[in-house]
Formats: sequence, C-alpha cells, structure tokens
Amino acid sequence: RHYQRLMAGLREAIQQGTLSDFVDGFYARRGLPTPPLN
Repeated sequence: RHYQRLMAGLREAIQQGTLSDFVDGFYARRGLPTPPLN
C-alpha cells in the first residue's frame, strides 16, 4: 500500500510540474537532506 501511495503521489507531481517539491517533501518527512537529482 505504501508503494501504491508513493507512486500515485509521484504521478500527480509529474503531471502538475511539482516533482522537485514532492521529492523535497519526501526527504523532509524522513529528516533527510534531498540528494542531488543529477
């Protein structure tokens, strides 16, 4: 279930053009810095 929610969130963020914000939030909720995406 976690994976399904994660993937749904990723798809929505991609469609809305907010993937960077989604990734930042993902790591922030875990208390981790966002790694470089390159």
